[in-house]
Amino acid sequence: MKYKLTKTEKINPIEPPCKKTIYITQAEALEAIEHMKGIHRIELSTYQCSLCGYWHLTSKKK
Repeated sequence: MKYKLTKTEKINPIEPPCKKTIYITQAEALEAIEHMKGIHRIELSTYQCSLCGYWHLTSKKK
């Protein structure tokens, strides 16, 4: 027996709990900072997000 949907539903992809750009490793986030040095005049640093567990960039001082 085949399974057939009774009505068509739109399925949204899974989204991370935070909306910032995700970097899998800290090294990847640091590489992004190096790439942005000529573009942004603010000093950026990395942090590991307590919501998603991935790495993000911030301009806040530690």
